Formats: sequence, C-alpha cells, structure tokens
Amino acid sequence: MPTVNRSGAENESNGGPTLWLYGEEVVAASGAQITGGVPRGDPAWASFSRHFRNLTGHPMGGGHFFAEARPEETAAHLPAFLAQQRRGSFDSRAARR
Repeated sequence: MPTVNRSGAENESNGGPTLWLYGEEVVAASGAQITGGVPRGDPAWASFSRHFRNLTGHPMGGGHFFAEARPEETAAHLPAFLAQQRRGSFDSRAARR
C-alpha cells in the first residue's frame, strides 16, 4: 500500500526511524515468538516492517493498554529513541536506565 510523503509524492515505505512499542500479551496471542525484541510470526510486525524500513520494536509488559498501565516506562522510550537516533542506532536498554 503506497503512502504519501509530505511533498505529496507516493512511496512504498517510510525510510525514517520508527519506534513501535508493543504489548507482549498481544503478540503472544498472535502466536508469535519474541526474539531479540522482534516478534517473529506476528502479522502486525510483518506488515509494519514492510512499510517502515527503519523499524525498531520493543516489547512492553502487558497487553493492548500498556501505555496507560505503564506510562513512565512508555514515556522513557521516546527521548531515549530520539537521542539514539541522533547518535546512530537505538538501544531500548537505554530507556530503562
């Protein structure tokens, strides 16, 4: 599915850095296995990784509403992700410090 970038041109994927935080329970319900932060066999991950070439995933404890249940942990990932992008690559462990 093509997306439209800011200039209005169609492109097949977004090349910018993308952080996807996901609930471990939701991924487990899909039958996927989490390996190194990547939910192998999860249909959402399979779709997102096709559309976002620079996709980083990080499992969060809980289900669909992990952001409400764990707001501080969720919020900690955002500045860590942005800071790591400026330096090169994201390390989700930095968000836990």
